[in-house]
Amino acid sequence: MYRTWQPDWSILRFATMIVTGDIPDLKQPIVKSEESLRSTPEHHPDWTRRLDYHGQLTQERYRGLGDPSDIDAAIEIYRKVLDRSHNDDPNRSSYLHRLGAGHRDKYKLTPSKSLKVLSGIRPKTTRSGVPGSESWCRTIHRIQAPEEAHGLEAANGNFEEVAIITPHDDPDWTASLYNLGSAYNDKYRFTSDPADLDACTQRSQQAVDSTPDRHPHRAGPLENLGVAYRNRWLQAGDMSELYMSLRQFEAALPVTPDNHPDRRAAPP
Repeated sequence: MYRTWQPDWSILRFATMIVTGDIPDLKQPIVKSEESLRSTPEHHPDWTRRLDYHGQLTQERYRGLGDPSDIDAAIEIYRKVLDRSHNDDPNRSSYLHRLGAGHRDKYKLTPSKSLKVLSGIRPKTTRSGVPGSESWCRTIHRIQAPEEAHGLEAANGNFEEVAIITPHDDPDWTASLYNLGSAYNDKYRFTSDPADLDACTQRSQQAVDSTPDRHPHRAGPLENLGVAYRNRWLQAGDMSELYMSLRQFEAALPVTPDNHPDRRAAPP
């Protein structure tokens, strides 16, 4: 989901290196960041900012190359950055957001990731679904790796705090609600806990309500809310929930540009 502050273009350039496979240059930004940290005393006012930047580089490398040690390192860096920040630090919501995103990157489940983790399990069709399907992966993964719920819980806690400390008239408040709704959706997909689905629905509805009707970013909250209602229908079989889901997806179409990649995308 969007954040209204300006992106760090050096981070975006590094992400582009990863996507394009510019491997010889991948180490250079990390090395320079490490050198910058070593040359900066911890009591220096720029040290926290440089540490946060190093965490972002490390997280982007994980997103591109998939080395688990990178996301673990990024999470630890973000924790250290957060510990160094004061409650009235204007950047605290950014630090919390990045820590939450780090937890989501580590614990967010996809069928391919679940199958990799479950490679030692002999597949068989069970009440959990067909081997390889998302429901099968999610159920078996939940049994095999219950500690992953703690990571998702941590992510939700970070995003909740962002929503709490962000003023309601701040443009970033809607973004924090959207991210929180997405985080609860991830957690529900892992736990199948109705309370997580209720929280996802509530936060997604708040995000929609706080976004102007013709706002270019309104489609994201509407899609989140549509997914939440669809999951409620799948859980309880109430057709009214399905109709509500369809209404959100239909409302998202007019505010989604024709050439936008999400216009043809199926909801998660």
